[in-house]
Amino acid sequence: MNRLIVVFFIFFPVFIHAQTEEFYLKLAEQARKNNQYQEAIKYISKAIASDSLNALYYEMRGAIIAGLGESNKRMEYIDNQSFENALNDFNKALELEPDNPTFYQSRGMLHLNFRKYQEAVNDFDQQLKFVEYTSQKIVALGGKAKAKFESKEIDASFSLLEEALELDSTSLLILNNLALQYMVLKDFEFSRIYLNKALAIDPEDRITHANMGFIALKSGKYRQALAIFDDVIERYPDIGLVYNNRGFVKFKLGQTEAALKDINYSIEISPANSYAYKNRALIYLSTNQKDKACLDLQTAKKLGYTLDYDNEVIELLIESCLEVNKKRISKE
Repeated sequence: MNRLIVVFFIFFPVFIHAQTEEFYLKLAEQARKNNQYQEAIKYISKAIASDSLNALYYEMRGAIIAGLGESNKRMEYIDNQSFENALNDFNKALELEPDNPTFYQSRGMLHLNFRKYQEAVNDFDQQLKFVEYTSQKIVALGGKAKAKFESKEIDASFSLLEEALELDSTSLLILNNLALQYMVLKDFEFSRIYLNKALAIDPEDRITHANMGFIALKSGKYRQALAIFDDVIERYPDIGLVYNNRGFVKFKLGQTEAALKDINYSIEISPANSYAYKNRALIYLSTNQKDKACLDLQTAKKLGYTLDYDNEVIELLIESCLEVNKKRISKE
């Protein structure tokens, strides 16, 4: 009897810990599904406190902090502190499991989204060393290609995407990446060719539809873009990026109030989208609300808005803000 009691007390705490961690993870997943990301982070942190050597927990928490995999509801732009917190979690996960390709992928996406392109390339190269499945290799090639493209290594980027298509010619990820890269190069015909290929594979893919509208926007076909965005929002009403893009199109078409409504809602869904704040600043400038425009510009810059995008607009905003600041100083 005594021996049975001893065995019972040796294993019981382990069983309790396992149950506790599973309970916290279920709560975290439920919170994530409800867009309660801080709550999800809190529950995973409790799971980590229960088992500090579980690499997966760190990767899960880092991914939620960084917003990875949540592009329908959250923007991929994050602030500096969130970047550092997510990076620390991914580093810890890799310290515990240095040959896990998924962890390199997560850290690579974090670096990519935060414009640390060489670090992203290094992570995707590491992922490629350890991948077992074709799908993982395609994601790594796609991520590396985007990092190369952003680093102005255009030929290398396209070569990587073609390599990925050789592995799977039906990859929506790669077809969309090709379309967007051609769009940046202002080859809108090739952009549409690749998006049409993607739609032939999956006519209901929301990302492809949204990108089709974005390419219409970038090519100056605003009414066509508006029709596409209207359709995307009717079918998929939770994509903050699309509201922002539709708002910008409405602004270009002179529909100022409707544009502001869309962009406000975009910010509500995706509060870390720096480009939505930039677009709203444009609307405020057009209606002579310079104070509001300056506040939005400051927020956009804080969230990662880059000065090499729309330089002419940035200069106009800076001039307006300097004017506003001078008036404030004179009043003081």
